[in-house]
Amino acid sequence: MLVTTGSQLDRVARCLASAALPQIIDANDEDSDSRDRGTAIHRFLERVGDVGREAALAEIDERWQGICSDLDLGKLATQISLSHEVAIAYNWRADTARLLHPVAPRAYEIDPFCEVATTMDVVGLGQDAVHVGDYKGPRAWLPAPEESYQLGLGAVATTRLFDKSHAVVEYIRIRDDGSVRTFRGELDVFGLEATAARIADLMRGVPDLRIHIQAGLTPDVTEGPWCRYCPAKQHCPAKTALVRRVLTDPAPITYLEPLTPETALRYYRLLAPARAALAHAEAALYAYAKTTPIPLGDEPDGSTRWFGELRREGNEVLDGAISHRVLAELYGGEAANSAVTMEVTKKAITDVVRDKLTPGQKITIEAERVFERIRQLGGASRPITTSTIEYTVSADGDTKARRRKGAR
Repeated sequence: MLVTTGSQLDRVARCLASAALPQIIDANDEDSDSRDRGTAIHRFLERVGDVGREAALAEIDERWQGICSDLDLGKLATQISLSHEVAIAYNWRADTARLLHPVAPRAYEIDPFCEVATTMDVVGLGQDAVHVGDYKGPRAWLPAPEESYQLGLGAVATTRLFDKSHAVVEYIRIRDDGSVRTFRGELDVFGLEATAARIADLMRGVPDLRIHIQAGLTPDVTEGPWCRYCPAKQHCPAKTALVRRVLTDPAPITYLEPLTPETALRYYRLLAPARAALAHAEAALYAYAKTTPIPLGDEPDGSTRWFGELRREGNEVLDGAISHRVLAELYGGEAANSAVTMEVTKKAITDVVRDKLTPGQKITIEAERVFERIRQLGGASRPITTSTIEYTVSADGDTKARRRKGAR
């Protein structure tokens, strides 16, 4: 069943349908770089207090070492000194909490009928209060800290676990230039009680709405900045209504009919939603086809055509050192240097072979002789590529990529 987590609560509070509609999780979507950036920053800030700045930087992917090295660690001194990545399950029925231990990164065993899991970036304990903080990116949508369901869940769970009566909650925004801005609020004992009640009401509403959706009823949705990362957006009534409106425009204009100022204005206004509708439709199609291939019919040769994810061997990749060795053996070091630097391509090798041809020799035969020698020495490989495309499956099980056919 779908499980709502603490990081999703602020979106769910504003659009309950986002937790009740079918969801598609695509790890390769256009926002993957943003997620990787955030993960690297989280990891760096988690480690820098234990191993120091330079050692923590060495553990980070090269792509994100620049932003991590620019972080204003002085501004983050308090947060770095606290505990990081603290996972807690909050039982919203019993108003109790327990520490969690991951079974995989950010994956925990909980009772989804009464518990919601949250992983807090930073947690600190005082005499009577807890400190709960969450790192956010430069453009993340944020509610006021004291009104945040995500921070509120962390505050309620932590105070219940450690028997405290006050919480300091804050968002820590990491900007592109490494500068830091914090947004802080407080929850007293009355604020904690009110937050616990809001969370319980919200969690009770999700399964009720799922029952209505399964019965065929269309849920109410609320669009806003929280839609950007919503895993249910491909099934959102607001998005699918846009597709229907564009694809069923009640007054189409034929190609032979001249445009008028009125019709041109109507088409101009339709252009932006049309692009958005097609983008949503295409994203939904590709996301679905990644896990469920779509049958497109039979081919004249008896094979079947599909649109879905196809794994196949990619282009042959040549090892630069071995390629240099082979070319030097056959044509001398100067020729090898002209084709191979730190990298080598088949085109560069073919150019060298062409220059060395003697009368009667054929370029295809001589180039293949070089490539075959490189393969014998272990200098060639074909990495497996995965892409969502049209392909056919023959009667004996062979698969082949095909050009996408036009509308028929």
